[in-house]
Amino acid sequence: MLHTFTVTVYKQGAPGSTPLTASASLSLRPRSTAVPFPRGTLTRQCGLAGCTAPHSTDRALTVAMVLDADYTAATVSWTSEQVPSVSSLTAADSTTDPSIPAGTHYLTIPASLLPANLPSISIAANLALNDQAGFATVSVPLNTAPTCTLSPADNTTDATPCLTLTVRNATFPSAVVSALVQGWSDAQDDAQLLRYEFGIRTAIGTTTLDIVQQIGSSATATLVGLPQGDVKLYACALDSQGSRTCAMGVVTVQPPAADFDASAVLQSVNVSALAEVRPAIAICLHTLRAVRLTWSRAYGECLVVAAIC
Repeated sequence: MLHTFTVTVYKQGAPGSTPLTASASLSLRPRSTAVPFPRGTLTRQCGLAGCTAPHSTDRALTVAMVLDADYTAATVSWTSEQVPSVSSLTAADSTTDPSIPAGTHYLTIPASLLPANLPSISIAANLALNDQAGFATVSVPLNTAPTCTLSPADNTTDATPCLTLTVRNATFPSAVVSALVQGWSDAQDDAQLLRYEFGIRTAIGTTTLDIVQQIGSSATATLVGLPQGDVKLYACALDSQGSRTCAMGVVTVQPPAADFDASAVLQSVNVSALAEVRPAIAICLHTLRAVRLTWSRAYGECLVVAAIC
């Protein structure tokens, strides 16, 4: 027998007018328990902090489907109304990774597929076994990352619209750049709650390193210690949940004058004073100048040490 449930909502309009109505129906046909359908538990996977906070959309989302013991042979397919492309993703299971127990399936949705304008998404695991079907769903609240609200026409620099870089000194080793962020907003937080991180973005082989120079509520920063050549500078807006969006620009630092005495400058560095603010760089410089590296190479090596430490 088919059972249909209908809900109708009424809203009173102007006096004497016909009330406004809207209806939705759901039809169900009870099935015999003699033919069980596959079942299991679908959950969001979280870090050590647990799942109390919404998932940040700048990070990949992983859910786990754990089938009940009698249904570990069931096949699993995936759907999501908000992210239709999940149906083309391949979940990890015992066939792709022998360390995963039979009947456990991990689906990872890349951050690039998560919607930036929705408060939550629902994911369904569709189960099939012996011509019987079942399904499990999970709803995941989302915390969207900050966004830049300015159009490119609002900014004439080479950086992205919400980051302005002004070169105050373009010559190594005294290069100085002023950075200003503006126009950032967040769907969950007021603009006053946003924090900003500024620094230098460099790379060692295929690994990208962000050398942080300032982080806090200030929308401006002074960036120093820039190496020669084209230098990538970045600024990130962070919300109260840790979601972040970054903007980046490139400045060119010119080599020093021909009569610049790099050895003398390196030897004149007050390591004790530097240790109070950047201990990793101070220790590194103290070691490297003992082997008489040039200033450029020594400072560059030490910036990497500071980023790692």
